[in-house]
Formats: sequence, structure tokens, C-alpha cells
Amino acid sequence: MKVKIFLLITFYSFSIFAGPTRVGNGDDGSDLEGFELVTEGKLVETKKEALKLLEKLNTRGIVGLGNLTPEVENSKIYITQRNIGTERLEEMGAFHSGTEGQVYARTFSRSHAPTRFFPVSMNLSNNQLIALHIHEALHRALPESLNENEAVVTQITLAIISPEQTSDSIRAVVKKNIPELADNQNIPVKISKNSKLQSPSSLRLSYSQWASSKRKNSSDVTLPLDHSYNISAQFYPFGSEKNATGFGISSSYIYPKKKQNYFGPLELSVSSIFWTDRSYDLEIKAGAQLMSSSNSKIMDSVYGRDFLFFGIDINKVTDFYKLDLMIDFVGPSSFRRNINNQCNWTA
Repeated sequence: MKVKIFLLITFYSFSIFAGPTRVGNGDDGSDLEGFELVTEGKLVETKKEALKLLEKLNTRGIVGLGNLTPEVENSKIYITQRNIGTERLEEMGAFHSGTEGQVYARTFSRSHAPTRFFPVSMNLSNNQLIALHIHEALHRALPESLNENEAVVTQITLAIISPEQTSDSIRAVVKKNIPELADNQNIPVKISKNSKLQSPSSLRLSYSQWASSKRKNSSDVTLPLDHSYNISAQFYPFGSEKNATGFGISSSYIYPKKKQNYFGPLELSVSSIFWTDRSYDLEIKAGAQLMSSSNSKIMDSVYGRDFLFFGIDINKVTDFYKLDLMIDFVGPSSFRRNINNQCNWTA
């Protein structure tokens, strides 16, 4: 509770002393005499904590705050060797003084401008410095029409550092202070790192091995196949962040137990990943399998037929295993066989 009260006093005092000001205008750089780049210590550590807080609250997904995290992350930190008073501060058109007329930090309202801290800021607590990092970054991250408005920056800062803050509560404060952004809202899409949507296209080579299958009371072997290689390519050139649509082609090269090798069926398909959530992907697929085998024995059997299919594929991929459930619906088909080159029959 003490921290909350102190932060409220600190940031409201910014607004009282400075009011809406033009950030950095009139700056002649005299406050930077003897400044140095900060690469470690309290200021760097609190900057990291500020980044963790923003990531936790997913401010990238809040309209108007998409640039806030990059501004905190990419802004260099400098510290001067002497403090500056509010009178000099007002002369330079700067901001951010405390109740005792002390200036803690300064920045400019342009992308990735450095944040310049004064020695007195080292007396602030870690929580106050975290708030100060965020406050300074807001002056660079907000739209140009508002980034110099101290009242708006302060309200949003308080919403972010509040102990009871949520993404929804921050979004409400931003919407209240920047209503013109509501019409241009971009809804963030959170896709699992293991989702197929992250990299849907694929080129795959697979291998299959058959065991001998003999009829009862017969030495004949049905489909005397030994093994085969299958190559398939799937491309998804269409879609958006939430779905992907594409086409595929697949074919096999079959090795029988005897005689020469031959090509197997050719499969053409179209598919779409239309839903994903919690690492589960739902994909629909439709296509045709063409019995384009170069082996006449296969083509003259019940297997030598073309057919259409439609299916649903549900898969889940983790760092340790993959689950794949495929449900296919195969349409009716027929095959034609010649007998002694004289008659034929269809089934």
C-alpha cells in the first residue's frame, strides 16, 4: 500500500508541476554535460523488470500501446553527473519533477530516443523506477498528437503500474484517453509455437514395408509388394494469421518382391487449416487419388481404381510427442477388368 500511495503522489506531482508540455523543446543539451551510458546497475535491472511487466500484461496487443515494449527495450539509458532544478527545467520545456522540485528523468518524443536519468533518481525505489521507465517510454510510444500530453501519459502509466491491473483495465483506460484509436483496433492472434500454422508447408519422404500376405491353402501371394517410398509436398500460399489454405501432391515408387519397380498412385489434394487453439490444429482436406500405376497387374486388380476423398485431420504437436487423428470419407468408385481379351466386367 505504501508503494501505491507513493507512486500516485509522484506521478500526479508530475502533472501538477509540468502540465501538458512540449517534450524536450528548447533543450540545449546543457543538462547532459558529463553524461555517461549506463549498461549495468539499478537502472538497467529496473528496465528489465519493466519489460517483464509489459510482456506479462501483453501491452503489444493493446491498441495504442503496440510500440511501448520496443520503446522500453531499445531506448538507451544515460545518467548525468549533476541534477537540475525545476526553474531550469521550465526554461527548457522539460518535465518530470517531484514534489521537492527535483527532476528524475528526461526524454524526447521521438522513436527510440534515449532516457536520461539524473542522480537524484537513484534515491527512488525499484517500483518507482519501473514506473519511470514506462512513463518515459509512453512519451515516445503514443501517437504524435498525444505523446506530449502529460495528463494522458500519467493516466496510462498509473493503469499499468496499478497492483490490480489487467490487460482489460489498461485497455479501458487507453480507450478512454485515446478514443480515436478504437476504430483502428487490431485484435492480436496468439498462435501456439507448436501449431502447424507457424510453418504449414512441407516436403516429406516416407518409407513403407509390407509383410507377406498369403491366402489360406494357397501359395499365391496377393500384391507381392516388398517396400515403397512416398514423396509428398504440401504448400499453403493462401490464408492469414489464423488460417492457411493450399494444395498438395503425392506419389509413390514401389518395390515388388519380383520383377521391376514401378510408380504407384498419384494423389492431388487441396486443404485448409481453419481452426487452431491450445496447440490443436483442425484441417479439412479433399482430393483425388489416381491409380496411375505403371504396373498392369495392379491396374487390372480391385486396387486399380480412381477415387475421390474428403477428410478431417486433428493434430497436436508438443516438444515431446505428436498426436494425429485422420478421418477420411472415400467416395464410390469402380474398376474394369479384361478377361482373355474377349470380355470385361465392372465392379
